[in-house]
Amino acid sequence: QGNYAKVLRNLHAEQLSKVQWKHQQECELLEDLRNFIKQRCAVEKSYGEAMQKISANYLNKKMPPIHELNHDEINQQWTVWSIWRSLLEETDKLAKAKLAAVEIFQTQIADDVKIVRQNKLQLAKKNLDLLKVVQGEVQTCVTELDKLKKVYVDDEHVSHDARDKAREAEEKLKKKKGSIFQSVSSLQKTSAKLGSRRDLCEEKSTQARNAYLLQLASANAHQNRYFHVDLQNVVKTLDGGMYEKVAEYFSIMSRTELYTCSASQFSFGKIKEQAQTINRDYDLACFVDAFPILNQHITYDFEPCDNDVITTVDQAHGAGAGLIQSGKQYASRVAQESKKIRESTRTLQTLQGMKESGLKSDPNEPNGPDIDAKIDEIKNQLRRSETAKIKAEARLECLHAGGVKVDEFLQDAEGLVTLGLMRSSSQLSFRKHLHKSFKSKVNINIEMKESAHEESEFSDSGSRAGAETTQQDEEEEEAADEAFVEQVVQQQIAEMQATWQDPTAAWDTTDAAQLNTSAANTTTTSVQIETASSVTDLVHASGDASVIKCIAFYPYTAQNADELSMMENEELEVLLAFSEGDGWVKARNYKGEEGYVPENYLDLHADDQVPSEGGYPLENQISFSSVDYTYQQQGMSAEEEDEFPGPTESAPLPPPPPPIAAPVVESSPVPVADGETNRIIGYCRAMYDYDATSDEELTFYEGEVIAIFRRSSALHDQDVDDGWWEGQLLTDGTRGVFPSLVVEECGPNGEELTPKVNIQIVSVNKYDRIFINVMDWTHRCRLQHLKRNQCLRRAALQLFLLSSCLLNGS
Repeated sequence: QGNYAKVLRNLHAEQLSKVQWKHQQECELLEDLRNFIKQRCAVEKSYGEAMQKISANYLNKKMPPIHELNHDEINQQWTVWSIWRSLLEETDKLAKAKLAAVEIFQTQIADDVKIVRQNKLQLAKKNLDLLKVVQGEVQTCVTELDKLKKVYVDDEHVSHDARDKAREAEEKLKKKKGSIFQSVSSLQKTSAKLGSRRDLCEEKSTQARNAYLLQLASANAHQNRYFHVDLQNVVKTLDGGMYEKVAEYFSIMSRTELYTCSASQFSFGKIKEQAQTINRDYDLACFVDAFPILNQHITYDFEPCDNDVITTVDQAHGAGAGLIQSGKQYASRVAQESKKIRESTRTLQTLQGMKESGLKSDPNEPNGPDIDAKIDEIKNQLRRSETAKIKAEARLECLHAGGVKVDEFLQDAEGLVTLGLMRSSSQLSFRKHLHKSFKSKVNINIEMKESAHEESEFSDSGSRAGAETTQQDEEEEEAADEAFVEQVVQQQIAEMQATWQDPTAAWDTTDAAQLNTSAANTTTTSVQIETASSVTDLVHASGDASVIKCIAFYPYTAQNADELSMMENEELEVLLAFSEGDGWVKARNYKGEEGYVPENYLDLHADDQVPSEGGYPLENQISFSSVDYTYQQQGMSAEEEDEFPGPTESAPLPPPPPPIAAPVVESSPVPVADGETNRIIGYCRAMYDYDATSDEELTFYEGEVIAIFRRSSALHDQDVDDGWWEGQLLTDGTRGVFPSLVVEECGPNGEELTPKVNIQIVSVNKYDRIFINVMDWTHRCRLQHLKRNQCLRRAALQLFLLSSCLLNGS
């Protein structure tokens, strides 16, 4: 419908545009393919030449003269050096294959694509012009059709009007309904006139319709010819066989690549089969076969001097005591190193688990070294411990060959280590028992006296037979002991501090200044702790208590099932209704998890402190009512001042109470065995009974005072405290060695070197005894001015023994 010529011209213009666009895209495809092949050939050629050069360089390099041991073709094994040479040779072959493929791509594809594209451009010039001519002919035919259609439409309209008028005239004549002034004869004339005009218009309309139909058939035939023949021939001619050529190019590329890949598969398949035969033991055997020097294992044999017939350690001539003491020392070392190995293994497994989970550092030490550094450090500690253990075991075997009963020493050492491995009561149990114990009235009066402590120099105490070690071994053992003891002490202190309340938390700066003034003028320390009977019921839940929001100052990891882990700066809610007032409060995190956390780890404002039944903060209820810690600081070294720092602004001390005169302790001369040439370097008091297990050891009872001659059992280890001291009983003058684990240092008459603690407790259970004794020992370590290593070692042993004895009911 409408103007046929106009619509047809638009259609022909769009078809011509699309044909031209198709031709252009095909030409661009050919150009892109040609450029791709050229660039790929350049890359492949560069790669092949580079691989040839690299393989040639390594093939020309001299390789170790290592050859295979077996020549069985079925079970043939290959060394890494043989496989390496095979890999280089196959790489050179594949590089040559790459260069051959490049030559094929260049000649059969890149050059031919250029010719096909040029031919296609020439065909486009002719066929596109031909298409325009054909389209013009079709458009002319359709234009003639439009003209005939218009004539037909006009004539048909005129004929239609003439028919209508003639019909009306005939109807009027039949009905004889003319006007009063019109006769029947006039009606007949009008009807005849309109009938002749109708016939003339119908004749003309019929001729126009016939001409229109004939032109319409002609135009449709022309359109079919154009669409099915002319247009298709032009498009096919423009293709110019491009698709067949492109298919051939892709086939050549694929076939060449398959040949190259087949060669690569064959080469690397052979390398894979050879690589599966790689075995470290076989390679090492081949290497040792080429270099027999690696089979030379050096061991040392005893070389007797002057026909000496004794080849084992001998207990004759008074050497038995020294061998026994050495056996105890080495047995103790084996037990200690075994314990270190177990702990290092557990720590290593924990760190490796953290590393596998994706952690970069220990969550408990955000600012510490990374996990890899810790793992390396633990591996080095484990290696040193294993080396020290096998060395000590070798010495024990040597002693056992000489008749020394080292099995008993090992059992005793394992027993002491087992005592050290006993865990203290959990924080959960500690809190519960501490809460119950304070329900009874507790009156604690502590009167402390300070006595001057002067360090004495070690002196020689005679010769003692024993094994000598090198200086390097002594340094390694000392460093390992110090690290182990310090780690154990820090762990024990961390566990017990979780339930302690810091008595200095409520002190201010003004009180600290007053304490410093008082410390310069007095050497008396008086601590009085009075707990009112109102402490019987510490803090109980109140169902209507509020919930306080707070921020965590420090991270904390839960140690028991009822505790809650938290991160630094984490927002928590404190549940006052379930807080017991013992330094632990119940908190809830954003996940809804609830549990107990240390109160001093939280940022609780003064108004938000957890209230007790009396309306006072928890800290004021369970802190000491009055404390005066005054101790002499003159003569402290820089290391000791760092170990036991004085009051600072961050931890202010309370004002001292009125000074109490220290009672004078009369010291009598200490009896010493007649003819003793060794100088006494100190005194100690037995805390427990001890039965000697050899002739050189002392037997004593609890409370006896012993003069100390040397803090080492062996003469060559005088500067190293190995846990065995040498001394003399003041009661009967018996001299021998004894374990330092069961004694504590004191004055000549058995008085305390540290402030004396008199504790009167009514209805206090064994858990409270641990708490009070550990608190007392902490003050002793601070006031004794011991060296760092001695203080750490003594603290660890004291804590282990005290905890185990009290928990076992002894």
